Amino acid sequence: MLTNTNADKVFDKLMVEGETYVHYFYVMKMASTFQCLAFGLGALGLNKHYLVGFTNKRILLIELSPATGNVTENITHLDLDKVEKVSVKRGILKSNITLKLKEDKGILEMKPNSFTVGLSNHKKGLVELEKLYG
Repeated sequence: MLTNTNADKVFDKLMVEGETYVHYFYVMKMASTFQCLAFGLGALGLNKHYLVGFTNKRILLIELSPATGNVTENITHLDLDKVEKVSVKRGILKSNITLKLKEDKGILEMKPNSFTVGLSNHKKGLVELEKLYG
């Protein structure tokens, strides 16, 4: 199960020299409407769970197991110098985080809940990101 202690341990292992902080949050990418219609309840297995962390140098995308909440081997990072703009808009129930990559390489959009049960640093991370990029 994902807790603040587990998330802190994960980021402690992944931090590199020169990174001074990490603000993280949990986000889930739901199966598409078509997948839900096609697979019924089996579409629940298509949902993706991520722990996303912002440091002063990069953005980390860490895939979590849907069954256990433990970190899988799928970890991706994106250097902040490849990001043109970060936009953070917090709402009452959901927040919206948009990353626009340089050289028109695309836009990455994440819509985490404004709070997550069991992960109290989730809201704190979103508040800090809004201060940095809002």
